[in-house]
Amino acid sequence: MKVYPEVYGEPAKVTIHSYEGVVYKYSILVRDKEQREAILTRLKENPCQVFHKAPLITVIHPEASKKEGVLQLCKALGLASEHTLVVGNSLKDWPMMSVVSHSCAVMNAEPLLKERARYTLNPDRLAAFFRFSNGDPIDQTSSDNS
Repeated sequence: MKVYPEVYGEPAKVTIHSYEGVVYKYSILVRDKEQREAILTRLKENPCQVFHKAPLITVIHPEASKKEGVLQLCKALGLASEHTLVVGNSLKDWPMMSVVSHSCAVMNAEPLLKERARYTLNPDRLAAFFRFSNGDPIDQTSSDNS
C-alpha cells in the first residue's frame, strides 16, 4: 500500500493500526472534500479494502479479515476454536464463523446465514444467553440448527 505524505498535513489526520508490527489498517480523517476525493481516487489503484463515510476513510490491508482476526485473537488468548462462539448477522460474517465450533446467527440475520450457523439467537433473550447459574451451562436461549 502506498502512503501519501500530503495526508499527514492539515487538515487530514491519519491513525495507523498495527498488530505485532504489521500495519493492517489506516484511518484517515479528511474534512476537505476535494482532498478526500483525490485520496479516494488514488486508493482505487491499490489492492486494499476502502470504506468511506465522510469525513473518515478507512483503508484495510487486503489480507485483513474478520476470519483472520478471530484466528489471531484465539491464538493470542490461547483459546481453542472448539470453545469459541462467534456471532454474526450477515453472510459476510460466515468466513469468521466457519473457523469455530460454535457459530451463532442473530434472529434477524440473513436467512442463508441462519441455515449455516449452528445456533440462532433471539436478541430478546441475549441477557439470558450470557447468564450463568451455579456453574451450570449457559441457559437454553438458542436453538441448534444442525
